[in-house]
Amino acid sequence: IESGSGNDTIIGGKGNDVLYGSYGNDTYIWNLGDGMDTIFDNEGENVIQLGDGISLSDLTFSRDVNNLVIVVKGEENQGITIADYFVSSSRQKQTLKFIDGTSFNLDGAELTLVEFPQLTLNGDDDDNELIGGIGNDTINSGDGYNDITGGKGNDTLNGGYDNDTYYYNLGDGADVISDPRGRDQIVFGAGITADDVIYRREGSNLKLIIKGDEGQSISIDKFFSDSNYRIESVKFADGTVKNIATAGLTLTQSGASDNFSATSYNDVIYGHGGNDTINAGDGNDTLIGGTGNDTLNGGNGDDVYKWNLGDGFDTISDEQGQDKIVFGAGITAADLRFIRQSNDLRIIINNDENQGMRIVNQFYGSNRIEKIEFADGTEMMLTDTGMIFSQTNANDSVKGTDYDDVIYGNGGNDTINAGDGNDILIGGTGNDELTGGNGDDVYKWNLGDGFDTISDAQGQDKIVFGAGITAADLRFIRQSNDLRIIINNDENQGILISDQFYGSNRIEKIEFADGTSMMLTDAGMTFVQTEGAETINGTDYDDVIYGKGGNDMINAGDGNDTLIGGTGNDTLNGGYGRDTYIYNLGDGADVISEERGNDKIVFGAGIAFEDLTFSRNGTTLTITVKGDDAQSITIKDYYYNANNQVEKLEFADGSVFNLSTSGLTLHQKNGDETISGTSYDDVIYGYGGNDTINSGDGNDTLIGGTGNDTLNGGAGDDTYVWNLGDGIDTIIESGGNDKIVFGQGINQNNLSFVRIGSDLKIMIDGDEVKGIQISEQFGNNDKKVETLEFADGSTMDISAADQLVQAMSSFSLSNSASTDELSNPVQSVSEMYDNFACGSNFGSKAA
Repeated sequence: IESGSGNDTIIGGKGNDVLYGSYGNDTYIWNLGDGMDTIFDNEGENVIQLGDGISLSDLTFSRDVNNLVIVVKGEENQGITIADYFVSSSRQKQTLKFIDGTSFNLDGAELTLVEFPQLTLNGDDDDNELIGGIGNDTINSGDGYNDITGGKGNDTLNGGYDNDTYYYNLGDGADVISDPRGRDQIVFGAGITADDVIYRREGSNLKLIIKGDEGQSISIDKFFSDSNYRIESVKFADGTVKNIATAGLTLTQSGASDNFSATSYNDVIYGHGGNDTINAGDGNDTLIGGTGNDTLNGGNGDDVYKWNLGDGFDTISDEQGQDKIVFGAGITAADLRFIRQSNDLRIIINNDENQGMRIVNQFYGSNRIEKIEFADGTEMMLTDTGMIFSQTNANDSVKGTDYDDVIYGNGGNDTINAGDGNDILIGGTGNDELTGGNGDDVYKWNLGDGFDTISDAQGQDKIVFGAGITAADLRFIRQSNDLRIIINNDENQGILISDQFYGSNRIEKIEFADGTSMMLTDAGMTFVQTEGAETINGTDYDDVIYGKGGNDMINAGDGNDTLIGGTGNDTLNGGYGRDTYIYNLGDGADVISEERGNDKIVFGAGIAFEDLTFSRNGTTLTITVKGDDAQSITIKDYYYNANNQVEKLEFADGSVFNLSTSGLTLHQKNGDETISGTSYDDVIYGYGGNDTINSGDGNDTLIGGTGNDTLNGGAGDDTYVWNLGDGIDTIIESGGNDKIVFGQGINQNNLSFVRIGSDLKIMIDGDEVKGIQISEQFGNNDKKVETLEFADGSTMDISAADQLVQAMSSFSLSNSASTDELSNPVQSVSEMYDNFACGSNFGSKAA
């Protein structure tokens, strides 16, 4: 009888009744012959009204676990059991009233408790009916088909090898059944339904607890350790039968830290409080660890793991099957944080490290959880889909899936291998190693994220910079095949892209927070290198490369490149394209190698054309700045092939000198050199040494300098400059109106002329090793030099000298054996000279 709330009067009448008083001040009426009733009432000031023929002296009190048993007139099947009397003081608020008007208050009363007799009943091998008493009895049924009733008290019931039936009623205490064989059944009496029974594993025993009262229970011995000891079924008063031997169980554990295994069927297991270890076994099981840090092993089968707010941090190990985690109310996908630790998946709830779960080997083999379900009906796949990992602030090593992952490294020096798929990698603070794998990957970097290293494979990949970073904040450095990106010129902030310039394992693009973007492939780059000596390779697009300090080698590749070697003696290879070489004061001695294109050298502030001197060495052209050999540019193979030339020189004042279509003033060294000019108007200084100067076509000026030089003017109106101390030079001409210009200290009177074969030799002050010999002056007209010019501005038509030499050659010489003399030489030469000079505008003397 369940009375509900209110001040109720409850009369059980005959039979062993179960009476629920609930709220209110209730009155229970009991008369002789009413059987053994059980009262459940934990609220109110209650009265037990005893009928006619019963006095306080007729009552015997005893304790049955937590229950108070009142036996009337010593008959164990007559009386009242007050459930959980010894558990709660509210259950003790009971007053016994008698028919004579007297009463006895049980609340706080000092009761004299007696022990009821403990019976031992032994059956035989026939079919027996054995009924225990009110005490803690032991019943041994023997074989046969037995009906066993333990009755009140905590009884031990030992069945036999045949099919036994165990009867249990409300208030019958905590019994233990041990039954080694047969198809056995527990039959519950009135007032006990399937919903009133919870199942718990204790050691190898299965315990059935009635209405949540540990004092009303049945423990089945060896249920989990020996299948022969199992009770096969439970039957209820309403006729329902539950198979418990070959079907899954709903196990509800205590609040302690339990360690147990379930069956191989479809079990439902509640761990409740404590740090439980639950091995569900095979079958499609449901595991609810409850509060505490539980270890949950689902085994094979389609298992369900339920988790609610406050359940602690659980560890899940699963095997085959389609398994899922079901989150309770108040938990959504947004509340979850996923962390990968080796092959395990860690799920953090509401960012509380003490709330969540770890799934062991989620990323190894097929022993994994496939899905998450939420209370609102939404779900999230954990397999065959990408994950969002948000790691710790330690140095994590994280692997993604082969799907589209998002991985946050957070703090620490992390190693992230995203795997295949279109992944997003956010290393966070610390110096991280980020590997995107195949797929279109995104690498996110924010101010303060440290220095990361990116290694990528196939795909269209990009770096996305956060707020406060623009293209102007980036500095690109090429290191072998790697690209180093420095942020705000801070060497500790940025990204190294491994093998950016090798194969297709590269990052294609950079995006900025303002929506702008920059291509890293199929576009030129601006490299700003370090102060050390480096070898830098550009792209085949339009690059700008700053070598900065050190003796660098810059290979710009094809494209219209700009090369700035910076300080140090740099080697600059422009490759194909219209290349620009920028040179500033103090930039050292650079070497340029060109291949093709209309190229130029741009000189910085403080360098004018007048500051440059040019020299040729073989096929190489060297431009020296301000006469300092340590500040120069050497253009390799400038004279070997037009493709190797730099065509123009530009200056800071805007002026331009066309190097490829203009003559040059070449200043050579003091050694013995062979120098060739251009087809334009060159000025060539041989300086010291016995030089050979081939000036080429054009109106050239050849200054052999000291030493015995050979000067080939080529076609054009050439000028040969000779100064005192210059040795004996040989001129070879090829046409044009040419002249010899004598320097200071030389006038017509210092010259003497001698014909040697077809050559004309002009000696200075009669010294045979000082002067000029003009090859073929008396031969082909193209070989002639036409004019002599002196420092005072006077000139001489060299043809007059030719005539003088011709006249002198007409004198007859004696054929004396000892001497060769002119006949009457002084008079004859003087007369000849005076007559010739008067008609030829010579000075006072010429020979």
